[in-house]
Amino acid sequence: MLYGIANRAGKLGSLEQPLLDAFPEYSDLHSDPQRMRLLVKHALTMTLGIEWDESIPYSDPEMMRGGWMMRPTATG
Repeated sequence: MLYGIANRAGKLGSLEQPLLDAFPEYSDLHSDPQRMRLLVKHALTMTLGIEWDESIPYSDPEMMRGGWMMRPTATG
C-alpha cells in the first residue's frame, strides 16, 4: 500500500529501480555497486540481504548516518 502511495506521488518508480534512487540524500552510497544492486522489490519482499545489528540503538550516530544500509551481507 505504501509503495502505491509513494509511486503515485512520484517518489518511487519501477520495482526494478535501485532503492537508493529514492534517497538522493545518500548520494555518496551510489558509488558502491553492491548497494546499487538493492532494488525496490527487495525492500518490499524483505529480501535485501542486509545484516542488521540489534545491539546498536536507533539513536546511535551510525544509524543516523545511514548505518542501516552500510552493511550488505555477502549473500544479499
